[in-house]
Amino acid sequence: MVKTFTVGLIGAGPVTQAIHLPTLARLDGVRVAGVMDPDMAVAQAVAATLDVPAAANLDQLLQQGVPDIAVIGSPNAFHATQILTLVQAGVRGILAEKPLVMTPDEAQAITAAIEQQGTALVVGAMHTYDPGWLEAQELVRQLEGPFHVRSTIYLPANARFEDRATNMVRPAPAGPTGSAGGPPNPAQLVHGAVMGLAIHALPLIRGLIPAWERVEHAAALAPWGYNMTATGRGGTVELLARMPGTWRPDWQLGIWGAGTSQAALNFPPSYVHNGSAWGQVTLPDGATKAIAPHLTNGYVAEWQDLLAQLTEGAAPRYPLVHVIDDVLYAIELAGLAAAAIAGESEVAR
Repeated sequence: MVKTFTVGLIGAGPVTQAIHLPTLARLDGVRVAGVMDPDMAVAQAVAATLDVPAAANLDQLLQQGVPDIAVIGSPNAFHATQILTLVQAGVRGILAEKPLVMTPDEAQAITAAIEQQGTALVVGAMHTYDPGWLEAQELVRQLEGPFHVRSTIYLPANARFEDRATNMVRPAPAGPTGSAGGPPNPAQLVHGAVMGLAIHALPLIRGLIPAWERVEHAAALAPWGYNMTATGRGGTVELLARMPGTWRPDWQLGIWGAGTSQAALNFPPSYVHNGSAWGQVTLPDGATKAIAPHLTNGYVAEWQDLLAQLTEGAAPRYPLVHVIDDVLYAIELAGLAAAAIAGESEVAR
């Protein structure tokens, strides 16, 4: 008989509704047991569609019963505290959305807790699980540096994809409120953009440029986005993103190696469930290999990885030390980019 794992959803926003619930509906052996969101109206509305209890905070959710698996789709600042609480409560597995944590101290704290408890952890970095990327990665490993890597992301507003993925439940519009701190400055905007959007591509880039040296240029773009160039051990990187726009979505990763070797990959936008990355890789000998889109995607694959760990004792595709290094890599770049905007000259150690 197939073991059925109970799932607790921490945060009932778009990532839960438009990504994880449609993905869970495709999988056997999982059953949502509870939904938590500080907006109780949203929590109740999402929970009602699943016929499960709603909770307004994590303690209340755990009092209703500790789930086997917890999905963390809450705002970034809460990830570390929630992971620590869930590990202590005894959940067997956690799927935490990126970024895993926001500071090195948080990374150290959750590492100690997870290692002590033996909790299975998967980070929802869907491109790292994308079967098209995994096929391309085997070819990219044959390329020789130094490398130049370019990540470009042009997207309309997220709501366009969220509403196509599911019937979204959104919070009631908030009334006008004052902001004591005022709007974020460009350095804060770029720091947040690295941790919120560039972080999709950074684990892929880390395989080619394993350590940062400096950020030459960084800027915040209107209406929202970033433009930055950086140098690291192994080559150079360009990161460009702009949204929301009315243009056709375009999400690309380009890699140029020594000679004529290169890779050009296209990724579906977030919230889209229509298959994998596609593109082509030109090897050092001049041979070109096409990467055809796979029918499945990284959202399904990350869940399959977590379930294999829990049901079969399988080794994770990405061990804890790997995902911690991924997030520390992003944290460092975000800090260097913010410092560059602020006019500081800082070199990564």
